[in-house]
Amino acid sequence: TGVQTCALPIYIKLLWQAELIEASDLTDSSGFDWKATSLTWKGHEFLEAARNPSRWQEAKKLILEKGEVLLLRL
Repeated sequence: TGVQTCALPIYIKLLWQAELIEASDLTDSSGFDWKATSLTWKGHEFLEAARNPSRWQEAKKLILEKGEVLLLRL
């Protein structure tokens, strides 16, 4: 995939913070680790909205204009 394996737990935590997924923090002395356990209702709604091509294009346009921080607000 295009995502480095070591970066995946960071994205899982971000999705959890955005309340799009349920996840478990498995961080211990060996390192940072998060595991996704399920998709929340809000996550389902986000994916459904993303399936709408015009809404997704609008979201991508805003992200490109405003930067990564906006993605966390979506």
